[in-house]
Amino acid sequence: SYMEYYKFTIEAVLRAYPEARVGGPAPAGGDSKLIVDFIELCKREGTRLDFVSWHNYNDDPAEHRALAQRMRERLNGFEKRPEMLVTELNKGFEEFGVSFEDQAMMPRRAAAIAAIVYEYLELGVDWTFYYHVWDQVFMPKEFAPFYEDLPIMIVHWNEFPHRFGMFGVDGEARPQYFVYRMLSLMGDERLFAACDHSDLRVMAAQSAEEGSLAVLLADYAADPANAVDQTVTIRFKGLTPGRKQLEVLRIDDARSWSDETLELVPIERRDIDTIEGYDFRLQVGCPADSVILLRITDRTAETAS
Repeated sequence: SYMEYYKFTIEAVLRAYPEARVGGPAPAGGDSKLIVDFIELCKREGTRLDFVSWHNYNDDPAEHRALAQRMRERLNGFEKRPEMLVTELNKGFEEFGVSFEDQAMMPRRAAAIAAIVYEYLELGVDWTFYYHVWDQVFMPKEFAPFYEDLPIMIVHWNEFPHRFGMFGVDGEARPQYFVYRMLSLMGDERLFAACDHSDLRVMAAQSAEEGSLAVLLADYAADPANAVDQTVTIRFKGLTPGRKQLEVLRIDDARSWSDETLELVPIERRDIDTIEGYDFRLQVGCPADSVILLRITDRTAETAS
């Protein structure tokens, strides 16, 4: 019945807007029978499917990756692979009935999101959507005309809210917002990066326009008992010679950011100089459940002028 609904709907959508992309079905569980059968029916009947989408709330980045890998395998057989969209992602839910603001401000949440996004990028998932941007208040009076179970929504949004938002109800910034701010500062050209520690994810990118390169580190163990502080040595190969500025940003218990500007405050900023043919090394302190962005920006032109 969902398949019939889908075909009926996309026919109308594409008639009105031929350039639209159509797909679905965004189930809460990516292994649900609905999405598995839906993909197979589209494949068998040649029904247009531009993307598939699903949700995942899980504390283990490896589980996010494994589900996405299964989804990729299900999409084998299409002439052109439909895009993969995780239309709601977050860490797992806390024990129901336990909810207080300190939980939302724990850097572990940010480290989990950074590690999860890393796994999706590595696997080549096309789009991910953090859920959600802003925490909300449930207004029973507004819902009463059409919604029957008002008490359950009061419980989930007003009494014991899940506090997954990047921002709280009053607009206060949460640590996970700054994960995305870090990603936006990295640059659009991905660089090779590797690490020899299983609980430390590393990615690197550069911006030719800004003359900068960046390394993002996420120290996150799915089992909190395995979380450890680390001193990380980063080795750069092939840095252009000359003067540069080093800046280190970190999401940790210190909450080193400005609520006014929504920018992270550097924990370190200094000039460095590099020579040709030398592998340059830097060290950073990487507390358990932290996220670090290290940026190196070329200042050779400034020095010459």
